Amino acid sequence: MSVNLFGNIDGVKYEPFKIDLFEMAKKQNNPRIQLKDTEWGKDLPNVKLEISEEGLRALHGSRLKGSVDLEEMEKENEWIHDHQPIDSFYFKIRSMETAYLEKKENSGELQSKHSVIEKGKSILKGFAVLHDEVVRGYDTGYRVRFVADESSEDGYKKLSKEDELQILQNDFKEFIERRFGIDRQRENENVAEAINRFRGHKYYEPEKIPVDFADRMWKAASSFIKEYEKYPERSIDDILESISI
Repeated sequence: MSVNLFGNIDGVKYEPFKIDLFEMAKKQNNPRIQLKDTEWGKDLPNVKLEISEEGLRALHGSRLKGSVDLEEMEKENEWIHDHQPIDSFYFKIRSMETAYLEKKENSGELQSKHSVIEKGKSILKGFAVLHDEVVRGYDTGYRVRFVADESSEDGYKKLSKEDELQILQNDFKEFIERRFGIDRQRENENVAEAINRFRGHKYYEPEKIPVDFADRMWKAASSFIKEYEKYPERSIDDILESISI
């Protein structure tokens, strides 16, 4: 079963809002009102009191009734930013297969839209791109991903690069098994048989999937991982060109 992920969409690192209350107050150009100029303070003796900007911010955030704690608000915004729902790898691979096939078809590169090999290549390309996306995201420090975890304090478990790569591999295995495995092959044959029986003659040919095609797909993905780790300077397309399904 595919894993639901949560994180910062497109690997965009959270940046606090650039808000300077003191600068905003200066721009408003409001005249300063001193306590001695008010009706309440006109008879009070003069007292000199200096509060630093840090002190004023702390006072604003934790002492004044109805005020907003800016630090707590930033923490909440960062948490929300890093816990947005993300499409599972399973559904990303499926959409990427369609997108790559359409791109090849529109460019004239695709000889047969129904070729199992072409579909396999498109799915493998999707896996490779996602693998590279995960690795680069963690290596740059921008990628943040969580999974639901009832045992944790806030209901989420933060993933490491290794955790997420394992989830990607598991979702890929599930996808290719559903897409090319024995059950899918039998389903195709049953659909073709039902259609042809209804038509009264051989009208529909099922998708021809080699019996071992799902295994071949996983071997190809494993080969990509090894080459990617061994030669990090090579491009994804260059590595894929050297791998056959």
